[in-house]
Amino acid sequence: MTVSQVGTRVFVAGTSSGIDTAALIDAAVQQRTIRADRLQVEIDKNTARVGAYQELETLSANLETALDQLKGRPGRFDDNESAFDLKSGTVTTSNGSDFSTILDIAIDKDAIAGSYEIEVTQLAHAHKVIGTSVADQDADLGYTGAFDLGLSGGGATSNINVVATDSLAEIAAKINAESETTGVSASIIKVSETEYQLSLTGNETNKNIEVTGVTGTDVLNSVGVTDGIGGFNNVLQIAQESIVEFDGVTITRNDNNYDDLVSGITLDLKSASPGTTITLDVDNDTAAVKDAINKFIDSYNALRDFIVKNQQISSDGEVSSDSVLFSDNLLNGVADLLTNILTENFGNGGNIQTIRDLGITIGNNNKLEISDEIKLDNAILSNFDEVREAFGASSSTNNPEFTLLSSNTTNNLFRENHPIGVKTDGAGNITAVEVDTNSSLFDFSGSTFTGKEGTAYEGLTFSYQGTALSISLEFSFSQGIADRLINSVDAYTNSATGLIAQEKAQLQEQNTEKLADAQEIRDKAEIYRINQIEKFADFEAKLAQLEILKSQIRAILGNTNDDNK
Repeated sequence: MTVSQVGTRVFVAGTSSGIDTAALIDAAVQQRTIRADRLQVEIDKNTARVGAYQELETLSANLETALDQLKGRPGRFDDNESAFDLKSGTVTTSNGSDFSTILDIAIDKDAIAGSYEIEVTQLAHAHKVIGTSVADQDADLGYTGAFDLGLSGGGATSNINVVATDSLAEIAAKINAESETTGVSASIIKVSETEYQLSLTGNETNKNIEVTGVTGTDVLNSVGVTDGIGGFNNVLQIAQESIVEFDGVTITRNDNNYDDLVSGITLDLKSASPGTTITLDVDNDTAAVKDAINKFIDSYNALRDFIVKNQQISSDGEVSSDSVLFSDNLLNGVADLLTNILTENFGNGGNIQTIRDLGITIGNNNKLEISDEIKLDNAILSNFDEVREAFGASSSTNNPEFTLLSSNTTNNLFRENHPIGVKTDGAGNITAVEVDTNSSLFDFSGSTFTGKEGTAYEGLTFSYQGTALSISLEFSFSQGIADRLINSVDAYTNSATGLIAQEKAQLQEQNTEKLADAQEIRDKAEIYRINQIEKFADFEAKLAQLEILKSQIRAILGNTNDDNK
């Protein structure tokens, strides 16, 4: 006997027939859902592939991030800052002291390599004055008067109005309420329990505090700050400029920040140290370059590990369960382009022609390894520009009005000067672009022109801002392996237009359709189950009625022996 429930209805089967009708129904329903089960297997496979593609995209994005540090800026609109742009400095002092107690030094990419000598002979100071003692800072002073307060140099002033009920603390508060305008701040110094002094400080260095327009009681003179004849009684600190000897040249500033001394170097003075010469040696940041190369290798090898995992075959010749993308065209495409680019000759005519010249080799599972670290260090130190060219991208033109705006090409064809003929209407609008009389290689609009798809110029966008009716322009474009890898991988992994994104979208669309089909099959199978349950329940009910009738007939005949049918 089995019990089945459909909605709020309960059916008892097998009570009369002895037949396991539930098992019969389950078997029939399972037969009808085989197609749905197969669809679910396909859905699970698609879901696994989507997950693997997402992992491939993540690993490729990590590789692109690492390559960005080596790529450089091939076009005007590319603001990428590479490790090759960075500068570093070493600092020594003539007396062996710690330079950081004298000044802070910041170096950015625009710094010119070289050696610089610095001597800080004077710091810039703000003007600071103080008055005489008052017994109680909170007592009414009884002064009624006003004065204008400000800094020298033509800055703004404010009128400070003092009334008889103002205390020393209230006068300081009124001065501070106007400090943003005047550039002068006030404070109360407690000398003892019965001695309070008003102090004024300029908020800018090398500017004197000025008190003018005194009316009524000369309040500041009364509290001992001014001397009544235009000066100050007690000057704690004079206003002065800073003085630096830079490569033997005396340079002054109103403050202690020298951010415009030479390009790319900022000095923040902290203390004067006459007689101490600080030597700053600026050079390319070779450590940053090596670190960027190591990060590139690490991210590249992580991607290679993923590729290898998806190419595994077990000892019995079966594809590993982890090889979700086994024989996948997109994965194989990424793997092939990585290998092809990294095994190419750079073709720059220098000492560094391949990655082997950098001490980098391709080892097991096509992973990169630094097999000769000394060779890599020497290449960075001795052939810095060639290492930059091997990895990065750069461009140059023969005309300041002609610019490469952007590049996402994978062709490395333009190391030598390349001629392009441009014609305009004389008003800045391009009318024709030709290379060796071929005028079908570019699309143009206004002052820009872009290489057409399928041509050697695909992915290059230029701008010509001149008005010459006809002009011959030249450009050269050096594209290292970092730039080529980024542009090549992006064709697969771009989140909007990449081949992987398109494949994921197709798989997800297939899953949506398969889920709908599977659900429809299961819904129909469930309807069939209900119908069969009701059918067999009716069958059992009729058998039960027949059993009752048989029992009644036997009772009438007086025969209750089941052996006598």
